[in-house]
Amino acid sequence: MTIAMGLKLTHTASVCWKDQVAKEERLRHDWNEIYRPDWAEEERAIIERVKQREEQKRLEAASRPEREILLDGVSKEGKGRLAYLKERHKMNPQEKFDHPPTMSTVVGWTATEPPAEVNPNDPWRRKKGGGGAYRRPQEMEGMY
Repeated sequence: MTIAMGLKLTHTASVCWKDQVAKEERLRHDWNEIYRPDWAEEERAIIERVKQREEQKRLEAASRPEREILLDGVSKEGKGRLAYLKERHKMNPQEKFDHPPTMSTVVGWTATEPPAEVNPNDPWRRKKGGGGAYRRPQEMEGMY
């Protein structure tokens, strides 16, 4: 319910929005009843798979060894949450997460080794320092 959607933050606008969503849901339900009679079983199967996946993730998170550090002591003594965060900080992102947290980290997610040394004779490598279109010549540097 935003102004960008063409709705203002009024009670009438929110009622209209809820009504529109309900109509679309009824339309989807009616279409599925006519053209896909087995849609209910498919949706139940999908929901069941999602629930199993979430339960599996919850169990894995509860069984991690860092979890014991988190529950032991308090941060004021250097234990508990503080110790847990210090241990977690030592881990690589690949160990912390199952998948890249953002799309921009996908590129380097599998790169665990630094790039190989660049051949100094490679014509396509970047030259350090040196000249360029906007670089002042050496003899002019002391003039200004």
